[in-house]
Amino acid sequence: MDEGDFHDEENPRLKICLQSRDKDDVQEGQPRRKLLLKIKGLLMEYDEVLVKARELISLQRPSDRDYRSVKRWIHGNKPLVADEEEYIHCKEDLVTLRRGRECAGFDGFMEMLLQKTNCRLIRYIFCSRELRQKSNDEHIYYFDQKRVDALVSTIIMLVIIVLLVLPIVGMYRLSSDNTRADTFTAIGVLIVFTLLFCAVMSMLTKARRHEIFAASAAYCAVLVVFISNINGYQNYTPVN
Repeated sequence: MDEGDFHDEENPRLKICLQSRDKDDVQEGQPRRKLLLKIKGLLMEYDEVLVKARELISLQRPSDRDYRSVKRWIHGNKPLVADEEEYIHCKEDLVTLRRGRECAGFDGFMEMLLQKTNCRLIRYIFCSRELRQKSNDEHIYYFDQKRVDALVSTIIMLVIIVLLVLPIVGMYRLSSDNTRADTFTAIGVLIVFTLLFCAVMSMLTKARRHEIFAASAAYCAVLVVFISNINGYQNYTPVN
């Protein structure tokens, strides 16, 4: 393009083609127009590559557990020759089509426990008939994700109930004596269980920092309101 512009600028007859698109389009052979069309085609191809690259970057990376599972399967079954299976070591270039779940880390831990305690009862409960028919290898089996999710949800629900009931019972017993020492002990129980609640939220879910902060603040507020109501009820003197 630059060479063509320099050539037209040195030629008085063609110099006007640099100043007028209409004049340039009627030029014999239309070299600049053909070159612009070629550049346009290449630019559109480049834009498509950029869009595809952006879509690939937006895909999720495989979890460590899923990556190790595929890596062990490739090394164990040897479906490819040694040179062609080297790609499995480039973890940063791999993507997964599996959507991330809210409790992906804890789900993986539960699936690992189910695999460790593998027995006919576990496979009957957590593997549907269709999933059992997908693999003839006794070392490879698939858990029904809906059943695993139901188990994980039940465990998380029980943990949350325990974290709500235990501090309430403990603070009620401590506040029933209505002494200053027991009141401070109840506050200590509140702080400990709030920290436990934060730890549970961090380990069992993939909640973000601001979500953990909001949930912990609401949890602490519930316990504070409970302590205040207990103390207010005990200090209440009926008027005759």
